[in-house]
Amino acid sequence: MSGLVLLDCDGVLLDYVAGFREFLKDRYGLSLAAEGPCGFDMEVWTGLPRAEIRKVINDFNGGAETGFDSLPPMPGALEGVSRLLGSGYRLQVLSSADAGGSSVRSRLKNLETIFGDVFEEVTLIGLGGSKREILSRFEPAEWVDDHLPNAIAGIGAGHRCHVIRQSHNRSLQASAPAELTWSDSLLDIHSLISPDPPPSP
Repeated sequence: MSGLVLLDCDGVLLDYVAGFREFLKDRYGLSLAAEGPCGFDMEVWTGLPRAEIRKVINDFNGGAETGFDSLPPMPGALEGVSRLLGSGYRLQVLSSADAGGSSVRSRLKNLETIFGDVFEEVTLIGLGGSKREILSRFEPAEWVDDHLPNAIAGIGAGHRCHVIRQSHNRSLQASAPAELTWSDSLLDIHSLISPDPPPSP
């Protein structure tokens, strides 16, 4: 491994579901289950049709004072990032949000406010875009995501891939590729990879 840890943002570093749930309550009067969606598309959780969900997500990600710029950290993320850095790993973020406008500024502000200036680079791609091509640019690294197709794409790119267990992906674990490692938090992932120290510069 190269000593690099590639990190998804939502569901790994920042708690998107918590912020989005509050937004839906405040703006649309929806009281949703705190445990989060049972599927990545959020249709069952919100009761909204898929086309409307995309519009609401865009409103949340790109609007003013929606809470998108102040998402809380995921459980274990702050300490996980601190321990990874303390163990000598380099960190980069690969995030799906919107690849332009206010959502980019919000994402960068949110990450720096919560974690500080600790990431070598933050790469943003369009909402729903594939991370396969970006992942193939990197030497073999640790890759952490909560969206199963993105984790599987990392296997093809030569990375050691970890999935953060969430309400929307739990039902998929039994049928997922055996090469994937499943964990409850970034802190757990540090414990898994720390026996393999990064190479000396």
